Amino acid sequence: MSVITIFSGTFCKEEPLIEKVLDETGYRLATDNDIAAEASRLSGIPEEKIIGAFSSKISVFNKFTHEKERSMAYMRLAVAHKLPENDLLISGFSGQLIPKEISHVLRVCLIADMKFRVSVAAEENGLSEK
Repeated sequence: MSVITIFSGTFCKEEPLIEKVLDETGYRLATDNDIAAEASRLSGIPEEKIIGAFSSKISVFNKFTHEKERSMAYMRLAVAHKLPENDLLISGFSGQLIPKEISHVLRVCLIADMKFRVSVAAEENGLSEK
């Protein structure tokens, strides 16, 4: 196995799992920020705009500039540049950009039950569970 991707829901505490996998396997970590930095280097598009392509809010000018589509294409290219590397763990949305046809990728989606997620959200934000 050369690549593992881990995608997680909000408030599912993926960090301890990622650290454990890295410790056990010796894999190197590539995050969305790492992939976005590489995509920015390849394209010349500012890193913030590339990261913004993951949000649901798009520019009113996107119809003319195709900024979101270009950003996603460069993210795919940056991920493709990483795939030949062995022993790699990709964390975040960018792991979703790997085509299903690539067979040497273990894809993990981490989702906790709602009760756990609510308690973590309350703890992290200093709020009551209600």
